[in-house]
Amino acid sequence: MNAQDIRNAYLKFFEDRGHKVIPRAPLVLQNDPTTLFTGSGMQQLMPFLLGQKHPEGTRLVDSQTCIRAQDIDEVGDNRHTTFFEMLGNWSLGDYFKAEQFPWMFEFLTEVVGLDPKGTPTTGTLDKRMLNNFLVGPQYQADGVTPLTDGGADVTDPDGPAITFTPYINELQPNAWRQSGARIGKWQFYKGMQTSLDNDLAIYRYADILLMKAELLARKNGNWNDPVTLALVNQIRTVHGGVTPFASLTAETFLAERGREMFAESYRRQDMLRFGTYNNAYRFHAADPDAHVNIFPIPEPQINANPNLKQNPGY
Repeated sequence: MNAQDIRNAYLKFFEDRGHKVIPRAPLVLQNDPTTLFTGSGMQQLMPFLLGQKHPEGTRLVDSQTCIRAQDIDEVGDNRHTTFFEMLGNWSLGDYFKAEQFPWMFEFLTEVVGLDPKGTPTTGTLDKRMLNNFLVGPQYQADGVTPLTDGGADVTDPDGPAITFTPYINELQPNAWRQSGARIGKWQFYKGMQTSLDNDLAIYRYADILLMKAELLARKNGNWNDPVTLALVNQIRTVHGGVTPFASLTAETFLAERGREMFAESYRRQDMLRFGTYNNAYRFHAADPDAHVNIFPIPEPQINANPNLKQNPGY
């Protein structure tokens, strides 16, 4: 399918499900002085998402061209563009996730033709993503009664019903209490209270295998050392259920270690060891100041020992 085929198929798919196809807005919006150009598919719909009635009803679908320049320095990777098109279906107080998720799965697999088990382009679904996180609606012990959050943010679209999502709207100051998946790597047994004792493994066999794999790669100066590759693929296929690596680099090894050991509190020291701790990533700008690579000495220890000097930068 080319871009025109996907656009037409998307509009028709949602039109068949009761949506009205609305025209795209101009790149320069007439009644919105907040931006020079239309920067997202939802921009023209903001008054209606905030409560105004739309003349075409509560189910809308459109294709919107956008210009975005605030991240122009990052254009060129696999996710940042300047001029692009957004496809969107909109519910104005009509439906939510229970309808949206099955529809999108149906569109991507049955209309577009993506393999739900993954392809060489999309990859395969890592079981460690499915089994180690709490996402979606949360229920009481009976498995039926929804859990609610009396302190839920008024802007959270899920409302007081506790629904954890992988999406994080922001870190501060207005992060939704329910945004972000919760870690559930170790089994929660019935009757657990706030003082959990299931969240720390002292030693893991997978960690020992990964340490051996890394040591061999560094000793031999080769991330494709046969034993290194075999050990990584042993963990990757058994725990992740995904395709084995044909080759490794330091970058892919660190990423695989992160997938396997994400809840074991090793990530900071792993990133320091691989020289990536000061790099930029989501919600974190690059930090060239290397003083953060060493923790400060606690104040009580400094006060108790006059021979100690605080580490630089603190």
